[in-house]
Amino acid sequence: MKEIKIIGLKKSKSKYIIETETDEYNVDDDTVIKFQLFKDRIITENELNNALSYYHENLYFNKSLNYLSYKTRSVYEIEKYLQKYDLDENKINSIICRLKNLGYLDDLKFAEGYLDYCFRNNKGPNYFKNKLLEKKVKLSYIEKVLKKYDEETEKSIIENVVKKEARKLKTYPFTKQKQKIITKLIQNGFNYESILEIINKFSFVDESDERLTKDYHKLLSKYQKEDLNNYLIKQKIIKNLLSKGYEYEKILSKLE
Repeated sequence: MKEIKIIGLKKSKSKYIIETETDEYNVDDDTVIKFQLFKDRIITENELNNALSYYHENLYFNKSLNYLSYKTRSVYEIEKYLQKYDLDENKINSIICRLKNLGYLDDLKFAEGYLDYCFRNNKGPNYFKNKLLEKKVKLSYIEKVLKKYDEETEKSIIENVVKKEARKLKTYPFTKQKQKIITKLIQNGFNYESILEIINKFSFVDESDERLTKDYHKLLSKYQKEDLNNYLIKQKIIKNLLSKGYEYEKILSKLE
């Protein structure tokens, strides 16, 4: 087997440059130590290839660590990240295995951390489950962690969201407030039955009179510019304001 003599070893920033009689190779300090790549040492071509392969894996292992430093990620997310570098499957699996063994990758812990995120950001159990399925976390892990998201916890979070949103929406009619809040809660992954239970018990404040007046005058001005008789103008205004959630009696009071 061909033998290669190392004729030089130079430090270059965070890397080392190995010099042979025919070429130069970049490696890191871990590779130098592991394969004893010191000046004047004679190694086989196979040893050199193994060292370079190890360095190449180390390079993307460290890239993965940096990627994980921003936030915790699932195994699938790291696989997708490494695939963009066109690494072969064996190398990706090796890096994933190292990350798991060192505790940097753990889908069960990832799921537990993501549940905490959902609690902090008012996300429902369906949001949690769907997001983790997208990240290819095992269903058994998802279901295990979801046991901590019981019905009482869900209703408590829904109630807090309803209180907060209702304060912001009090200038809208009661019906529109409910509609907006229900839509928001469904989009955030809460169960419809739990939403309705809290919504139906909540006392909404309707301070929409000023908004109704503004909407009425805006519509009146719009339709008066069209070639319509008073009856059609009135019907169009009623239809439009009803679609905005205003009560029929309140609308009629503006038309009198």
